[in-house]
Amino acid sequence: MFIAGKFKFLNNIKGKGDGQMKNKIIIVMFTLVILLSFTMVSSAEWTIFNSKDEMTGDESWYARSPYVEPTEKMSFPYHNISASLTVGYDGESEWAYIVFNEAPNILDTELGDGYEIIETRIKWDDEVEKVKFTKEWSSKFIHFLYSDENIKKIKSHNTVLLELKWYNEGEVYFKFSLDGSSDAINKIHEKFN
Repeated sequence: MFIAGKFKFLNNIKGKGDGQMKNKIIIVMFTLVILLSFTMVSSAEWTIFNSKDEMTGDESWYARSPYVEPTEKMSFPYHNISASLTVGYDGESEWAYIVFNEAPNILDTELGDGYEIIETRIKWDDEVEKVKFTKEWSSKFIHFLYSDENIKKIKSHNTVLLELKWYNEGEVYFKFSLDGSSDAINKIHEKFN
């Protein structure tokens, strides 16, 4: 009845069984509130998924952060860019990368044969350091060049802030929460035990 008092339109329900109708509406509204709160909580958690090579049957498992937008919104055509931090494992090798919903347009890269090397700054909680990524041309993925040491940091820190020099935007920052990353990474390792 507390909820009914908050929604005055419920007091206007008249007719046969109006008390039952009010109760049904309250139950439906309460259920929607609970479902929405679960959706918001689960959207902030790391997720686990896998891929399977149809030819060999080999599996790889992945732990992925929620997608985040840049700390400051970019202008068109980059206004809808988002990114996710991901760790992959195939039972033998482990790797880490950042995937964007669209291919990033990053400047100041060193060109290789079919790929670019990106050297930039990254901030693990309060520790700023240089980091290198590789990116195949036109790809949505930038891979940590030294995955092992960076995966240890993903598991042991609370946040990571990535700086990228973006075409026509200057420095752009993506901040990822690492809460739950250690558990998620451990779970993908358990898939092969």
